[in-house]
Amino acid sequence: MSWTTTRPTLIGRLRSPDDHEAWRRFDATYGGLIVAYARRRGLDLADAEDVRQIVLMSLAKVMPRFRLQPERGRFRSYLGRVVGNAIQRYRTRPHRQREILELDGELLGSLAVTDGERDRDWEEEWVDHHLRVALRHVRESFDERSMVVFHRLLAGGRVADVAEDMGMSTAAVHKVKQRVRDRLKVLVAEQIEEEDDPAG
Repeated sequence: MSWTTTRPTLIGRLRSPDDHEAWRRFDATYGGLIVAYARRRGLDLADAEDVRQIVLMSLAKVMPRFRLQPERGRFRSYLGRVVGNAIQRYRTRPHRQREILELDGELLGSLAVTDGERDRDWEEEWVDHHLRVALRHVRESFDERSMVVFHRLLAGGRVADVAEDMGMSTAAVHKVKQRVRDRLKVLVAEQIEEEDDPAG
């Protein structure tokens, strides 16, 4: 059974301010994405962590009233705008204080972006984020040797070299690569479906 279908939709659970486990899961899932994007926008690690806290505190205030409207944008667009606004506000604060952003329903509704307005840095970080999350879970389906093979290929290793080092045929290496890639595609698709589920 898929890991993404064994629990209620995470975004939906965030509407309950008392669901601390859901917020911990959200932070574990998206905190790294927020920090990576803030670093990409020029913040050092400490400031990026501050932005992460600002975003989490701000979302906690508004999520009980939040309803995802697919026609107005996907969740990644909403989150990207919130993070971008947090970075901008943080940079302009005199002492870079952790000030909660005032996010009301109207503002959240305005956060959707069109394809032409997409932030390429955010989109790239979002893709990398989902691959990282999927890779954490794909390890549950494969033995350690298969994951070593896949990571070496992912790092740019040649199939022939990996096969020789691992004592495998090139056909076996190709098979491992295809099986892990197929599983990753399924997991990423499920993650995105859950993220954009308006009924969550």
